[in-house]
Amino acid sequence: MEKHLIDVLIETEDDDDNNSQLARIIKKTQTGFKVQFLSETPILYEDRMSVFRFDKHTEEIGEESVSGYYDTTDIEEAGYIKIEGVGYVKSEDYDDDYNPSESDSESDSESLDISDCEEDEEDENE
Repeated sequence: MEKHLIDVLIETEDDDDNNSQLARIIKKTQTGFKVQFLSETPILYEDRMSVFRFDKHTEEIGEESVSGYYDTTDIEEAGYIKIEGVGYVKSEDYDDDYNPSESDSESDSESLDISDCEEDEEDENE
């Protein structure tokens, strides 16, 4: 079950409604799971798509907090695409045919801090 993806119920500060957030299971515990949440970063890919990464730290959640199980470890089945050296973007935002103009390319290097990109690949090698 390690590295399997799940949806976890979370309560946001903006409203009292429960929302879910994607996480991957790191370890099963007696009462639930240790997970890493997939969180949005301030980085933009191609100046228009939010980049997501799995948190470095783990959090313990109760089994009752799980709102859905993905029977996979493949993040693409959860609606995200891996961008090598960057992180993940939502597949609904990603367009294979998009060709950034020269000015878009210049601002990509400004908005993308490559030093932050290595953390997700480290997580996958654990």
